[in-house]
Formats: sequence, C-alpha cells, structure tokens
Amino acid sequence: MVINLEDMISKCVNNNLVSKVGIGIGNYLKNAVFEKVDLIRNPRKVYEEFIELGKKEGLPFMYYAIGIEVMEDVVLPGILVITDNSEYIPVALAFHTEPVMYPLWFLGKKIYNNLKSD
Repeated sequence: MVINLEDMISKCVNNNLVSKVGIGIGNYLKNAVFEKVDLIRNPRKVYEEFIELGKKEGLPFMYYAIGIEVMEDVVLPGILVITDNSEYIPVALAFHTEPVMYPLWFLGKKIYNNLKSD
C-alpha cells in the first residue's frame, strides 16, 4: 500500500485539525509537518546535523538525540496509525521534545559525574 504523505498531511491539517485547534495553530502545525517532510526528502542534511552534534557533544549524546528523533518521527506516528488516530499524525510530527529532553540529558550527566567523583 502506497501512502502519499503530503496529501494525507494536507487533508488532516486542512480538515479535522484546523477545525479542532484553530487556524493559527493549524498553520503552525502544517509548517512544522512540512518541515519534517523536507527532512525526510533531504536525509543528507539530517545526517550532517547529527554528525556535527556528535563532534560537539560526543557520541552518546548523538545516539540519544537520534533516539529522540526516532521516537518523535516514527514511533509516535506509528502508534497513532495502529490505534486508528491518523488524523493526529500532523500533531505528532510537529511535537518536539528536544527543549525538555536535551536539558534532562545534561542534568543527568552532571548528576552522574558528581556521584562518580564522590
């Protein structure tokens, strides 16, 4: 079964989602989702961003960041499809946990280093 992702996203955002959350938020979600679609079309850009992140913060953090992205972009939308809530996929694709998860990584790293040094 071939799914045209852009048509599905546009249909969800323009029909159900906008009526539920409002036009302003719907436009934000639409732009965020199409940004994700562009990232899927240009994986080289994503690869280079993760390599830069690995050079700057180290390999463990790079793997952590990749895991977060996989959860946001693959697992959560997959769960929505399985549970027959596919109209919320644009919300799932626009959902970003990095502002919370990245600081948690560094907090955990700091606590671990402090415990290890004691």
